[in-house]
Amino acid sequence: MKLSCATLAGLVGVLFLVATVWAAVDPLTLEQIPEGQKYSKRTLAELQAKRMNTREEGEKVDAVMKARATYTTALEGLKAFYVERGNAEGLRKVTAELEDLQKARQFVSMNWEETLGELTTAQKIPEADKLLADADKLRGGFHPFSKTARLREAAELYKKILTDYPNSSATHAAAFHLGEIYATGSIGEYYRAVKFYELSYLANPEGEFDAVYKAAQVCDNDLTDYERAARYYWLATTMGRSAITRQFSSTRLRQLQEEGFGTQYTAREEPAPPPAEALEE
Repeated sequence: MKLSCATLAGLVGVLFLVATVWAAVDPLTLEQIPEGQKYSKRTLAELQAKRMNTREEGEKVDAVMKARATYTTALEGLKAFYVERGNAEGLRKVTAELEDLQKARQFVSMNWEETLGELTTAQKIPEADKLLADADKLRGGFHPFSKTARLREAAELYKKILTDYPNSSATHAAAFHLGEIYATGSIGEYYRAVKFYELSYLANPEGEFDAVYKAAQVCDNDLTDYERAARYYWLATTMGRSAITRQFSSTRLRQLQEEGFGTQYTAREEPAPPPAEALEE
């Protein structure tokens, strides 16, 4: 079917009018939202609730850690008291208690990235760019015997970007490369890798890194968390950086859905190019 110039012009006009009102997409739900907004009202409410829960959890974790430290200090004071008094039986008991406390499994506090606020790429900050260049140089080194040490040192520099310069243009790269580091076999902290990939994506959904696709692959291949993998593949069907990753994500999402995972998501197909005659006058 041939489209006239007038028809094409009309379609372009309608699309332009729609785009001026609904030019943004919520990166977590892929819903269209008004220009100038990043998230839908529902997403904003969910993020706010998550931040409040994280803050409350952090306070309770801090209370546990402080209580443990207070208890340790009290035991050490009691031990010193028994030493001064020459109380061998009391000393034996308190020493045993201290040893048991030191052997006990330590409560793992929250990872630092859980307390980060929203990341953006709004500002060009030279200090952050310098940190990024230094971290990239460390991460890209070739000495095999220092690989893990180099990666951990690079991770500290990337961390400094996210904590000290959360609105710098370097945030999405720093978060993505942290995901790459934690996804390596030498580090192998895959849950954290997924978190950093998501942070990179949210900092700049239109950035050059295929962050949600990488998050999907880690969930799929390393964590075997197929429900989460389906969610990230679904995002990647639209937000993937290349036609290849979008098509693979669509295919893998359908496979997971056949197994009962992510059935609430609708796979996006890569559109076929329009027939040549449709563009003729």
